[in-house]
Amino acid sequence: RSRGLGDVYKRQVIFLYNGLFSQQTSQMFVQADSLYKLAKYDEAAKIYKNVIELSPQNPEAFDKLAMCLAMMGNVDSAKVLLKEAIEVDPKYAEAYATLSNLFFFEEKIDTSLALIKTARKLNPDTAVYLIYEGITYMYSHTLDTALRMFEKALEMQPNYAKAYYY
Repeated sequence: RSRGLGDVYKRQVIFLYNGLFSQQTSQMFVQADSLYKLAKYDEAAKIYKNVIELSPQNPEAFDKLAMCLAMMGNVDSAKVLLKEAIEVDPKYAEAYATLSNLFFFEEKIDTSLALIKTARKLNPDTAVYLIYEGITYMYSHTLDTALRMFEKALEMQPNYAKAYYY
């Protein structure tokens, strides 16, 4: 799952506005995001942990740390962190989506589907959540519903290449 750098800055501006980020934690986030993209998950995880210490009410830091842990094979700890992110902010859709992906890769399709539906309810204008839901339906052999999810994603974002792939 990748996000554009513009999205990262947009979220940081929102958090700064709400007083959840200092300039220091904002810079730490940019550094950790860069390390994550370079697959330096251990280094990125250390920085995300520091962000959590400085800003424990930031669900995105929990989500990002969870993704690092999952990439390093520590899925159980990643799940715990994602549940903490949801406790910090029950409306933070990305934590549900990330948790959904972890359950999907464990082939726990029903749990994955319930979580991605929650993410979509919280953030209905996100095409990637429709794609995730469609893929999950594909694996549960509900192909008509999967196709509808992909079509909805294309209606929302006509140039979204992943929707055409599936």
